[in-house]
Amino acid sequence: MKKKLDDVATVADVERLVTFFYARAMQDEHIGLFFTEAVPLNLEEHLPKIVKFWTSILLDTNDYKDNPMLKHIALSQKVNINKSHMSRWLSLWKGSIDKLYNGPKADLAKSRAEQIGILMLRKIRESEQY
Repeated sequence: MKKKLDDVATVADVERLVTFFYARAMQDEHIGLFFTEAVPLNLEEHLPKIVKFWTSILLDTNDYKDNPMLKHIALSQKVNINKSHMSRWLSLWKGSIDKLYNGPKADLAKSRAEQIGILMLRKIRESEQY
C-alpha cells in the first residue's frame, strides 16, 4: 500500500525538498556539472538561499530579494544552459516533489518551476543576442 504524502506546508518541508533535489541534481550525469564543475556549489551557503526562494513562492513569505535570472544568465555564459538541461532539471524537480509531497502547494511548486524554466531559457537566449 502506498503511503499518503502530505503537502508542502512549512519552511522545513521546503528545506527537505530542496535538499533532496540538490542531492539528486548534483549527481545527475546530464546537469550535475553545472553544480559541481561550472560553478562548484557550497551547499551550506547556497541551500538557504534556494529555500528562501521557494519558500517565498510556496508559502508567500516574500523574503527572497535576489535575482536568480542574472545568476543563471552568467552561468550559461560559462556552460551553455539549453532546453535539454532545463528539461532534465524540471524532471528531477518534479520527481523530487512527487517522491516527498502531494497537494496544492506541491502542484504549485511544479507549475511555477515550469514557468521559471521557460522564462529563464528566454532570458538566456535574449542575453546571447547582445
